Amino acid sequence: MPTPALFLSDPRALWLLGLAVPLVAAHLVHRRRVRLTVPCLALLLEGRGPTRGGGLGRRLADHAPLVCRVLALAALALALAGPRPSAPPVPVALVLVVDADVTSAARESDGRTRLAHALELAAAHVRAHVQGPVSVVVAGLVPRVLAQAAADREGLARRLVDPGAPACEPAPGAADLESALVSAWALAGERGLVKLLTARALPASSGPASSGPDPRLEALGTGAADEDQGFVDLRVAGAAEGPQTRVEVSVKNFAPRPATREVVLRVGDLPEERRALTLGAGAEASVTFEVLVPRGGAPAVATLSGPDAFASNDALEAVLAGPLRPSLLAVHAGAGLRPYTQAAIAALGEQIDREVSGAVALADLGSARQRDVTLVDGAALPPEALKPGAWLFLAPLSGTLPFGVGPAVERPIVWRALPGHPLVLDLDLADAWIQRATPLLPGPDVTGLAFAGEDQAILAEGERGGVRWVALGLEPEASDLPMRAAFPLLVRNALLRLARAPAEPLPPFVRAGEILRPRVPLPGGPQARLSWPGRATVDERLSPEVGVRVPAGLHGVLEVRTGTEAAPAYVGRSAVVDLDRTRSIAPLRPPALLPAPRPMPGDPGERWARILVLCAALLLALDLLLTRRLRPGRAPGGSARGQGSAAGPAGVAMSPFRGSIDPWKTESSARP
Repeated sequence: MPTPALFLSDPRALWLLGLAVPLVAAHLVHRRRVRLTVPCLALLLEGRGPTRGGGLGRRLADHAPLVCRVLALAALALALAGPRPSAPPVPVALVLVVDADVTSAARESDGRTRLAHALELAAAHVRAHVQGPVSVVVAGLVPRVLAQAAADREGLARRLVDPGAPACEPAPGAADLESALVSAWALAGERGLVKLLTARALPASSGPASSGPDPRLEALGTGAADEDQGFVDLRVAGAAEGPQTRVEVSVKNFAPRPATREVVLRVGDLPEERRALTLGAGAEASVTFEVLVPRGGAPAVATLSGPDAFASNDALEAVLAGPLRPSLLAVHAGAGLRPYTQAAIAALGEQIDREVSGAVALADLGSARQRDVTLVDGAALPPEALKPGAWLFLAPLSGTLPFGVGPAVERPIVWRALPGHPLVLDLDLADAWIQRATPLLPGPDVTGLAFAGEDQAILAEGERGGVRWVALGLEPEASDLPMRAAFPLLVRNALLRLARAPAEPLPPFVRAGEILRPRVPLPGGPQARLSWPGRATVDERLSPEVGVRVPAGLHGVLEVRTGTEAAPAYVGRSAVVDLDRTRSIAPLRPPALLPAPRPMPGDPGERWARILVLCAALLLALDLLLTRRLRPGRAPGGSARGQGSAAGPAGVAMSPFRGSIDPWKTESSARP
């Protein structure tokens, strides 16, 4: 369908053209001529000589004012009707999507964040959009409509770049661009345009129907900084030897050039440790720290020293539980611990809690405070001394025991051990010189670990009546075990196995977006109050079977409480880390230039209306001029009408003779 060349916004104004009828009627009435007819008039006129009529020019001059008035009326009617030179342009809706991903916190060369550059670019495009509504969608963790179909372009542009009232802040985690684009297409409609302001890649489905890119979508770059190194992984585990905790962090260089950074680890009040890392372009490397965590646990904070463009991945946190450092109470017969027992305990070093550990004579055992593990160094316990807990018995085995013993065996050969058991792992007693041993009798609650002769257990463990025990039937004084590393190794393994301290339910850290599951049921039940970092406390059911999903984008310390506020049954802490190996601030497109601001287009109808009003004014001025020049008694050219006659008073034709009135011709004319 062709576009019309002219249209009227208010055709009802054309009814004013009806005023042309009274104008024409008035003109005809006022231009009416009255002529007197006298007998023999023709002869008298002939005697006067030849006369010259007005002709065509006179008739045109008489009707020129009427034409001017009618044309002026038509011009005014058209001006009021609102003429337009063509069909009005269809307003195009513009939707700006500002990427507020966590990477938008990157600093550009001028010190401002990438998000600030994106908002400045958005404000420029708001000012450059000449016609149609403008909407702004912020792509954060969830999409947010900042402005919808805003008509005040300048107000919206100032709001976007106002430092006193920032329009948006970088999200704490990955922004959902795909959902933001879905919201943008809903605001844009079928004919709208969408401009995505981001330095990241477009989502796979960015069109309005999730069918891929759309030609009405334009992606504009918002930054150029790419210098970034950051943490991408964290692992916490017990050290292979000793009570230390092993903390391993991985660092990646996202920049397209080599870089050297230093990793600093701080654990509670302990002195900080540093490790230097040299990373190639795009390379990744790990550093390991082994720290002795205080008994009650401590937070561990790893940081990258030195600045880069993106600081959000330069620090991470974990909550390290205290190591398994059991306290030990050594019981002797009264003459003190045997030398090889003292040497084995000394070899444990920091693997036991020396501040709490100690030794006591058998006579004072009843008054001694109970420890995690009680070591009986060949003493014969009375019946009342054996209480529930963890016990380690060293031969000779006598007194009240939680297990049975057989007759002593001379020169036994330890030829078999229980495969894979942690007590005898890496322990070889086959070539040991042993003079005498006391075998342990088999039973339903006895597990043999090392055997001599016909399946005679000379090392066993078990549990009866709340008493967990490990017993060594080899007599150290009648063997070369004290001269071997096997004896202190066996004592250490037994202590760590018996000291089953309550396991810490919460892991040292959990990744954002993953499921938080306690490793054991929480003391006080699964109903817990979770205080997410930076968010309000919520009530959740936290069980090892189900767990709770950690909200995306969080990082910091998480606190879990069970019981009541006045009497909590359990208070535990973990750390939420946001680690992403693929996150990068390297821009995928060059930064876009700011478009020049464009004023709003004026109404073309106003220009045409002004022209028509001007034309009407000129026509009325021409009408006034013609009316004055063609007043009664004047010819169009201003000379006396007729040859040799002069104009007299209005309505009377003068005689050729001066001062006389021509009685033969009287003209009545009413000029406007």
